[in-house]
Amino acid sequence: KTVCVLIIIGIVSIKFIVPYISSNFMPAHDRDLITIDIDMPQGSLLEKTLESTKLIEQKLATIPEVGSYFSIIGKTGVEKSSIVANLLPSKERKRSDVQIIDELVPFFSGILDADITVSRGDKRGFDAGDITINISGNDYDKMVAIMQQMKEKMIESGYFRSIASTYKIPKNEVKFLPNKQLLKEYGL
Repeated sequence: KTVCVLIIIGIVSIKFIVPYISSNFMPAHDRDLITIDIDMPQGSLLEKTLESTKLIEQKLATIPEVGSYFSIIGKTGVEKSSIVANLLPSKERKRSDVQIIDELVPFFSGILDADITVSRGDKRGFDAGDITINISGNDYDKMVAIMQQMKEKMIESGYFRSIASTYKIPKNEVKFLPNKQLLKEYGL
């Protein structure tokens, strides 16, 4: 009789304990690094990318938990830059990296035309993002449509704060076909 009562109490108590158990595969711990990727619209001048990057650097300079930062501008195109902010060790900070990111996000929304992604850590391995979805196939237009649908559903769900896509409108290309005979005539 006592054993049955203890089993029932154990089963019922699980209902109250489960909400406090984390469902992550890896425990979340504070990082001493924040990576900020800035994507300006295609065709943006380097000066516009530099301007947006400097605004973010100025904001980082006001945050006491930021020990240092460095920026890379134009490495993969003049409309892209990246800032790595080194935070003070977690024991020397009053706020976690997530709390610092939460402070930065509203500021980032005020930077016009910039698509800004903030990541904890250095984006290596499984830390590249909370969720990464790769869409592949042969029909480019269909892949773009699927990406748009997924993005809309993620926004509608309310579970995602920042959704970024690597899709860009393809750039027009110009191909020059030289007239070999005329080049020969002009000595080129």
